[in-house]
Amino acid sequence: MRFAATALLLGAVVAPALASDRNDPPARAKASPTPSASDLGMALMSAAVRMDGSLVRGEGAQSAVNLAKGAYEVSFGRDITNCALTATIGVVEAFDTPPSLFAVVSPRAGDPSAVFLRILDVNGTLTNGPFHLTVFCGR
Repeated sequence: MRFAATALLLGAVVAPALASDRNDPPARAKASPTPSASDLGMALMSAAVRMDGSLVRGEGAQSAVNLAKGAYEVSFGRDITNCALTATIGVVEAFDTPPSLFAVVSPRAGDPSAVFLRILDVNGTLTNGPFHLTVFCGR
């Protein structure tokens, strides 16, 4: 009996809220059809890269290259100077086993649209490996 009363009360409160237009964003919150570079807003970009440096897939990633053993550069289509960078070792094809490696990521010196990434084994030696990179740029 208590369950039925709670369900009835919840339905009476939730149903009108779902039927209303209160959740629609205000007209001023809509994006401009022609945004300028300064008001592009938040961006979440990514890259999946093979150990040879080839870009397999990603959002916003334009290229990836293996610069030297364990050193990679990934370029994006916008300035990422003030963005958060995260990288992790991960296979890019199904059914592969990820190697036991570490990824260290930083902004690329001299290129505001690129990331520099190093991959190290458990002994701290630079080595090639596949990785996934995420770039989050806030407003």
